[in-house]
Amino acid sequence: MNEWERYGSCIRELLQQKNMTAEELVDFINQHGRITTNKTALSRIMTGKKMPSAAEAELLAQALEAPSLLEAYRLLQEYSTNNDPATALLFYESVDRVSNEDGAKEPITEPEIDYRLLYQILTKLYRSCLSHDVSTQVKDGFLSKLAQVRGFGEMLERLKIMYHCFLFGKSVSVQDRAWLAVAILYFISPIDLIPDYLLPYGYIDDSMVVGFVFYKLHSLLTE
Repeated sequence: MNEWERYGSCIRELLQQKNMTAEELVDFINQHGRITTNKTALSRIMTGKKMPSAAEAELLAQALEAPSLLEAYRLLQEYSTNNDPATALLFYESVDRVSNEDGAKEPITEPEIDYRLLYQILTKLYRSCLSHDVSTQVKDGFLSKLAQVRGFGEMLERLKIMYHCFLFGKSVSVQDRAWLAVAILYFISPIDLIPDYLLPYGYIDDSMVVGFVFYKLHSLLTE
């Protein structure tokens, strides 16, 4: 799931929370804005195949009573321009808040993540991986940790791809190799933002780090 697909999934989640149909959302946009849309166009937005215009994004947030949805859109637009990792993390923070808007059926009880602190941890780990050979830690720790984890299928599949690329990838740059190590070592380490033993939430931060690095190196990893 890429960033625009994640944005679209937020719209689907909010529709379900509010017991609102796609047709009702289309009607709201057509009645309250200077633009018109249809169910097909809305479906393309919700599946990440179409980027909404600024006007559409404002109306979607208004109709769904979700200010964080508009914030997520603006951050994603900014990230599309500057490709700044910090902006990407702020985007994920905003979409996490979407499900906790006033319209949510149930309160969110999972631990809150300090995304700025997480980014500081990642950049520090990245610098360490650039300046030190961490191959031994990656090789020794990954498979044993993998055997301990159940569930989180998408995260684990991505980690396996990263591990394979780290060990056997040809012509992988030093910088990209360091980012691969960041994701793997963060997963291996028992000391992270949310302790792994706090199930079912212990791997939320790990999943976020893996997703962040996976999309950062998307072209490399999909080869």
